[in-house]
Amino acid sequence: MNFISLLINKNLKSFMLNVTLRKDKFILLLNNINYYIFFKILKISSLFKLETLSDLTVSHYPDNVFEYELNYFLLSYKLNFRV
Repeated sequence: MNFISLLINKNLKSFMLNVTLRKDKFILLLNNINYYIFFKILKISSLFKLETLSDLTVSHYPDNVFEYELNYFLLSYKLNFRV
């Protein structure tokens, strides 16, 4: 998993604020960017091949500075990992 984390950091650095690994899952904290471009890169890149959006969730935390959290769960069947 550390290898994949390094690949993500190296190739998508301009889009992200932070990458963490928790319980075999990657957590990417993104800048305010065009998300379409970011997800398109993840889909067409031969390094990631994240072609399936398995889930999309939104959480509301009224007491936090960032009230809303948007979670995309992406899968790569060919490479057997998820982000």
